[in-house]
Parts: sequence; C-alpha cells; structure tokens
Amino acid sequence: MLELSDISYQQGSLSILRQASCAFQIGKITALVGPNGAGKTSLLKIAAGLVVPDRGAISLGPLSEDGRAAFADRLTRAQQIAYLPQFQPLAWPMACRDIVALGRLPHKSDFAALDGDDEAQIDRAMARCRVTSFADRAIDQLSGGEQARVLMARLLASAPNVYLLDEPIQSLDPSAQLTLMSLMREEADNGKTVVMVLHDLNLAARFCDHVIALQAGAVAFEGTPKQVFTSSNLRPIFNVEMDQVDGPHGMMMQAASGAEDDNSGGSHDAA
Repeated sequence: MLELSDISYQQGSLSILRQASCAFQIGKITALVGPNGAGKTSLLKIAAGLVVPDRGAISLGPLSEDGRAAFADRLTRAQQIAYLPQFQPLAWPMACRDIVALGRLPHKSDFAALDGDDEAQIDRAMARCRVTSFADRAIDQLSGGEQARVLMARLLASAPNVYLLDEPIQSLDPSAQLTLMSLMREEADNGKTVVMVLHDLNLAARFCDHVIALQAGAVAFEGTPKQVFTSSNLRPIFNVEMDQVDGPHGMMMQAASGAEDDNSGGSHDAA
C-alpha cells in the first residue's frame, strides 16, 4: 500500500496542496483527475519521493502493528516505485533497447552486467509496448508517441510494485492509449498498485477502480468512477455539465452543456 496523509505543500506564496490524504490500493488503478493547477502532478511527485511536502506523512509497504508503514529508503523506493513524468527530456540519442534496460538499474549492484532474467524482462516489456522493432534505433529518431511507448517499456522492465504515471496517454494515438490502459489493467490485476493522472474521464471510467478528484489543492471527491463522475460533482470542478450514459464498454461520460463561467476550479498554474 502507498498512503499519503494530510499532505500540504507550498511553492513560495502558492498553496499547491492542502491537507490532502489518499490511499492507493494494491490491485487497483486510481485515477487522479481535476483541472489544470489542481495539484495532481505535485501529489504524484510527493508520492514518488521526488518532492518533500511541508507537512504530512507518506507510507509505503506492509503495514506495521499500528497500521502504518514508514516511507522506504531511496533504493527500496527505486525498486518498488516506477514514476513516469508528464514531460521527460531525452538528453542522449541512446538506442531504444538501452533506454528500456535502464529500468533494471535499481535491481543491480554497481557496474553489474545484465543477466538472463534482466534480458527477459527487457524483451517482454518491449513486446508488451510494441516497440521491439525499435530496439536498435536511436530514441530521438522516433515520434513523440513512439518515444512514450519506449519509456513505458522502461517502466515495465523495472518490475515495480507501484506505478505512478503523469498523463501517460497525452502523446499517444487512440490505439496506443487503449494498449497502455490495458497494460496497466493487467498490472493491477496481477497485484500491482497503479496511479494515473488522467484528463480523459471516459478512459478513467472504463479502466480505473478508484477516482480521486482534486480541486485547488484539496481532495474534493473520492470513490468509484460511478460515485465520483456525477454532474453535481463535476460541474464545480470542470465547469461542464456531464451525464453518465451506458456505453459499449460500460459507463461513459457525455457532455450535456457548457458552463456559464470560465472558473477552472484551480488556484494557480502548477499541476
């Protein structure tokens, strides 16, 4: 389990997160939704251990007798948590297979060579993300969506217990979006914890078990997609009227009409 309790975080005079608490469950996909500036990216970075909150506690791993678990050391976090940022600059034109192989680093001692198990993990991850044919190509020769699939393969190769993904489908075509969401569904069904920042509410409704809606740095609503994605909940957050309808793959969201004002529900530009 990965749990955040009473997280508060400021950047200068901006209050990014305000007493936000959430638990990300084993075997579940949690969608973080909300307008731009609601605090989604900051919450994900804090969950990954990349940003230290001003207040609050983070726990990762088996619970102790008192029902808590401390946030693990850096190496354990690197082995247990895979984080995919929204924007990831590529500094070197490395071969795609070498990029994917970086996912095995947390599991190797210094300067240790890849073994047969590592190679198998890399091969399987590349096949699942449909990037095997890119193995020897430099990653800067690929399109943005192809690069995103290679980076997703790197995460799979790391074999974590927790996936933290920040808008992972933004550069993908519809087919690749469905592939990625299906991959994360498989990982959750195999006992992994998956947390995704998503703006596509229909994909969240189709694939996710749990939804946390953020507004102005605080948790506004939490529950199943059916519980959270109601017109009364979504209108003050997104300023659109949306209705639940039955689709071919279950519940879908359909915009009913535009809102009367442009208030986005976020208090700043930070995500």
